[in-house]
Amino acid sequence: TFEKASLGASVSQLPRTTSTCPTQQHGGERVSSVIQSGASQKKSNRAAIPVSLYCFMVCHPIEADLLRVHLEHGTLHGCDAFDVFSNTTHFTQSLPGGLAMIAAVEGSMDVEKGGPFHTSLNSHIFQQVWRAVFFLGRYRSFDWVIKVDPDTLFFADSVRMRLEGQQPRVQGQHDKVIMLNADDNVNVHGPLIVLSKAAADAYAADPVRCETGVDVTEKSEDWYLHIC
Repeated sequence: TFEKASLGASVSQLPRTTSTCPTQQHGGERVSSVIQSGASQKKSNRAAIPVSLYCFMVCHPIEADLLRVHLEHGTLHGCDAFDVFSNTTHFTQSLPGGLAMIAAVEGSMDVEKGGPFHTSLNSHIFQQVWRAVFFLGRYRSFDWVIKVDPDTLFFADSVRMRLEGQQPRVQGQHDKVIMLNADDNVNVHGPLIVLSKAAADAYAADPVRCETGVDVTEKSEDWYLHIC
């Protein structure tokens, strides 16, 4: 069972602060991403341990313009590494920096809406993506795994600041943590999903258990992952 912690605010409520990011990695290339730090001026009783983020985005072809905005404004580059998954490696128009996506989804990404909240029934899409994340294994080099939706306003440094007090380490070991960010911080909300490396490792160790043990008939991917 994952331990549960709270981000304490929705994405839109997170204060926009800045910190110094290490060199950001994507697809084997290294992109220098230096952001001026204000948070580093804060005093702490513990030794400063940089919070490292692996981020990924799942992008339907109709969301290409949203992805382009993220890339042009460098929001994903605020993470220490990131990948973008879709059902193709390239959209009709090239993306900034010549980004090539990872084709992790077979077939169409169109899904029906339903369930008690009339949300996108996309769990099967994200099951394939999580498998690809585990296969690539890049997330294992970082403290936290963050899934960002294309239509989410996202500031990596704001999330990083929030996570500084939730460093998932006990005596050098990582704890299994999933962040609760919806319904008074008792549920997981899909636009921004945050889990620790150890939580991702737990899922990766036996993905079939979640894929067959959770009924996703009327569940979206955030509900599925929370139960998993």
